[in-house]
Amino acid sequence: MNTLVLKYLEESCKNFKNKVAFIDEDNSITFEQIKHKALSISDEIITRLGYTNNKGILIFLPKNIDSIASMFGIVYSGNFYTPTNVDFPSKKIESILEALNPSLIITDTQNKNKLINLGISDKQIICLDLIDFSKSINSLKNNINSAIDTDIVYTYFTSGSTGTPKGVTINHKNIIDYIDWACDKFPIDETTIFGNQSALYFDITTQDIYATLKKAATMVIIPEKLFAFPIKAVEFIKEKNINFLYWVPSAYINLVNFKSLESISLDKIKSIMFGGEVMPVKHLNYLKDKLPNLNFIANVYGPTEATVNSTYYIIDRDFKEEESLPLGHVIENKRILILDENDRLITEQNKMGEICILGTSLSSGYYKNPEKTKESFVQNPLHSDYIDIMYRTGDLAIYNENNLLIFCGRKDNQIKHLGYRIELGEIETAALSLKEIDNCMSFYDSAKRNIVLLYVSNNEDFDSKKLKLALTNILPKYMVPTKYYQLEELPINTNGKIDRMLLKKQYS
Repeated sequence: MNTLVLKYLEESCKNFKNKVAFIDEDNSITFEQIKHKALSISDEIITRLGYTNNKGILIFLPKNIDSIASMFGIVYSGNFYTPTNVDFPSKKIESILEALNPSLIITDTQNKNKLINLGISDKQIICLDLIDFSKSINSLKNNINSAIDTDIVYTYFTSGSTGTPKGVTINHKNIIDYIDWACDKFPIDETTIFGNQSALYFDITTQDIYATLKKAATMVIIPEKLFAFPIKAVEFIKEKNINFLYWVPSAYINLVNFKSLESISLDKIKSIMFGGEVMPVKHLNYLKDKLPNLNFIANVYGPTEATVNSTYYIIDRDFKEEESLPLGHVIENKRILILDENDRLITEQNKMGEICILGTSLSSGYYKNPEKTKESFVQNPLHSDYIDIMYRTGDLAIYNENNLLIFCGRKDNQIKHLGYRIELGEIETAALSLKEIDNCMSFYDSAKRNIVLLYVSNNEDFDSKKLKLALTNILPKYMVPTKYYQLEELPINTNGKIDRMLLKKQYS
């Protein structure tokens, strides 16, 4: 029985040691080579810290093979990793450092001074490019045999709606529970070549990385800079023979809006997945039309706190542009409860409630933050017979006529306007169904009592008056936005999603 995530790597090294495991813009590395590199990093960590267990170590490197080797090295040393971004503003880095208080930071000589300037001691820093990787593998120290499946593998810091970092702790059994299921359910094997888009501190990447280890697949890191030039991203995908994409919808939307697939055929793409945001059907239909060999599409849903995903829907029929894609079915070994405002279980169709999740892949809580943990990780209110912890997602859903879950937005996106309860996500779905709208985002300005719609249009003549008129034919009058702003593009946050906090601040 596999209880530790790096057993995936050990097995792939036995059977596929010379196969390329990871590729970035400049380099590639085999399973055997990345194991050696990871053990060398583990050796350096243990030399500094001794044989510790579950200490937090920050990774302050560009998104590349070295970052991934550092993750594995930290786990080999018996500790847990927190990836970050070398381009983060100093205030964000400081807030993560304060919340994590890392025992060590892994960086390189090029980025070391950024940490020194933040007051980090030189003794706390490991420069990856100064490690001696020539040592024989037998002489390298590791602490993996002392690990147990409840030890933390990583902590990802999410800012949430408050902007204050919350460190979601994910352990070995959380990851294994999800990855074993995903590799069984989705078409992933040794011929799979993932095209990784998400940041390494965003949990979509967990599937890319650990499915690569389990199935001896290959993961290609698509350079972040290419997503500003979608044609170049498409050229890179074609050049690297990538055949499996699991991206946030905003990345696909960007590809579609720039018509990046008009001149280049991505005939190797067989599988796509998306999650983290609502995927507009209009953009999905474009992808289906332009990817000639696409034969697997999945819409997935799940908060970071429940390890990557909790529901899935394999799309095997056509959808109209005004329809919503279902969240679908609950993943094996998870349970979802839809609870009303009084914590009563909802089983009937078309009645909305909050998604609450139980199961093995549920995080044990937020790092060094018992108050926030107690708020979100609570006793199942349907009984008090034994400890039965569930996670309150803050997401709203209904069961449709086919008993499939349908996402209805966030609790904090549900507003009361003119005496009506309104879900802002429904307004966005309506706007995105219009052929003139490429992207949009809605929020409520409670001070001025305005429903605000920010939108990107592909038609310069489609002004706010025409948009409002079109929406009046789709939405009830009380739901039609009262304020409109046309933008050239919607800003994206570090997780690749629409930066809703920034837009709300700018246009309130």
